Amino acid sequence: MVLNLVGILVIRATGLPLYFDTIGIAVAALALVWGYVWRHLRQRGALTPPIGLHLLVGLCCSVVATPILWLRFHGFGGHTAGQLQNIFNGRIEPEWVTVFLTNLSTSMPDKLLSGVIAVAVIPVALRVITRITKSAELAAAPSSAPAPRHEASQRPRTAVTPPPGASVR
Repeated sequence: MVLNLVGILVIRATGLPLYFDTIGIAVAALALVWGYVWRHLRQRGALTPPIGLHLLVGLCCSVVATPILWLRFHGFGGHTAGQLQNIFNGRIEPEWVTVFLTNLSTSMPDKLLSGVIAVAVIPVALRVITRITKSAELAAAPSSAPAPRHEASQRPRTAVTPPPGASVR
């Protein structure tokens, strides 16, 4: 959530027609497309996801977002991406195609940058999580040191010798 909020603040400060609200999602769950495709690629031995994966995520996000943006908001409803929509308005019909192309033109670079940032953040996040987990395990583990003894039991014991002529059993 913090990464998403930072991303939103960056967009508001810069006015870029991106979203940057996906970085945290990509780090936390790698989303569905990121997650399934990345897992498939890793099983085949790829160490890092190709740029095409991030672009595929952008395409999938646009396919999902277009009906919502078109039906609910009649476009972009105040987002800076609406400025791009003005470029397509009146030139491309039907209107939902305009919404799709506008979303696609912002979603592709957004998901590409979000994916690259997430891939860079994941190893750091895993190290932090590992340290926290190990610290918590050490704190919760019972101590292996022997229990403290009472003062009386810490005095050295001396052997008692019987008097001469006494029988020892």
